[in-house]
Amino acid sequence: MLNWWAFLAREKRLLREARFEIKGKGRGKVLICDLELGVWRVEKEGAAVGELSVDEEGRCLFFEGEPGDYYARLIGGIPR
Repeated sequence: MLNWWAFLAREKRLLREARFEIKGKGRGKVLICDLELGVWRVEKEGAAVGELSVDEEGRCLFFEGEPGDYYARLIGGIPR
């Protein structure tokens, strides 16, 4: 069975960075929403997970991950 984790902004503004912890066991799908447009770098416990684009349509990042501490930050402008 695949796990799902979703994270949203707590305030009515778009995020330029996000820190979160995933608890549990096994691999799963991660959805982070309410983000500024552009290219984002995602790290898990200091190691790169990848660089992903956030577009105007969704304003979300979506990737697969495992439990641990994550940090995502905006690193570039609007993707082409």
